[in-house]
Amino acid sequence: MKFTSTLLTGARLVVLIALLTAAIPVFAANEALLDLMRVLRDNGTLSNDEYELVVNAAKADAEQTEWAKTEARKEMDIKLAAVEEKAVSTQREVREEVDIKLAAVDEKTDKMKWAEKIKLKGDLRTRYQYQDG
Repeated sequence: MKFTSTLLTGARLVVLIALLTAAIPVFAANEALLDLMRVLRDNGTLSNDEYELVVNAAKADAEQTEWAKTEARKEMDIKLAAVEEKAVSTQREVREEVDIKLAAVDEKTDKMKWAEKIKLKGDLRTRYQYQDG
């Protein structure tokens, strides 16, 4: 009977560890999960050794998760720097195009400066004007 109980507890532990390693690492470091393990230990479902094994696995997962987050941040920083560099380059190209177009417009308006000096004035009469009297 004791062999079956130990085997059953061992099987539970294996299933629990498999679930911990297969689950999202954020859940492994969760305080609620550790509280559940503490309750299982207090009820006698898990031995102290099994409890320590699960807690150490949770801590290792938390450390691995933190490392993965750090690596992901580094990758995102690299990608962000590349995007910012491309944005600056594109902005520079757009400025150059706008400057070229503005120079062309300025050139055309400079050619039309003579039109500012012309002033029209006088009477407007038709060819066959009729006057009585």
